[in-house]
Amino acid sequence: MMMMMQLTAPPSSTSRQGDSDAASLSGTEDAPSKMPPRSLHLTKWKSEDADDKMMLTAGRRYPNLSHLVIARSIQVTDVGLISLANKCKKLAHVDLAGCSMITDKGIVKLASLCHALQWISLGRCELVGDEGIAALAEHCTGLKSIRMNGLTGITKEAIEALAKSCPKLEYVNFMHCSNVNDDAMCALARQCPLLQHIDLRNTAVSNVTLLELNEHCPNLVKVVVDLPLYHTMPEELAAQVSWIKYV
Repeated sequence: MMMMMQLTAPPSSTSRQGDSDAASLSGTEDAPSKMPPRSLHLTKWKSEDADDKMMLTAGRRYPNLSHLVIARSIQVTDVGLISLANKCKKLAHVDLAGCSMITDKGIVKLASLCHALQWISLGRCELVGDEGIAALAEHCTGLKSIRMNGLTGITKEAIEALAKSCPKLEYVNFMHCSNVNDDAMCALARQCPLLQHIDLRNTAVSNVTLLELNEHCPNLVKVVVDLPLYHTMPEELAAQVSWIKYV
């Protein structure tokens, strides 16, 4: 499914690093026929079975991409992601959920090239850790939504980096990030007052986090927690708020 929009900015140039990263894909300008033809106006590209060759070709054909949706494309590696990011520096929305071959290396390069990024899903990208998240925090300070569900290697340092640099965050998903604790979430609550949706299932948070969120985040709509935590909420908190949910 493609969406066509008009953009007037010229194509991005390829960096020397990008050429090096994509060296193994050289000579792959011809893409599978299911990809649309070259267009300066294509801003959204979606594929559930992308590979590195398609990523390189997409970067060459569609330099004004702002939305990249390649969830569950298990054949895409850092090489493909970096080759596209070198060409498509206007990316604002990137869905990599389930792209299990992507590592910190690819995310660090994506963050350093695509500073306009506002929305990213890294769900079940289990090879991404603190280094990749810290790079997103450093370079993409306009982030509004980040999905990190299933990133079991993430620690509080990554969350604290987001808290320090990304005050516009509205949606965060930390489900199954078992190292995310009260220290990390309290830092996020204090420095990201625009938060609206948070998933904290199977994390290490307690009622301390819920009280801190209640104090500092007035726009909260939904915070999903584990059932045991839901049942041990302080009575005064349970009486005040409706945004705490369990699944």
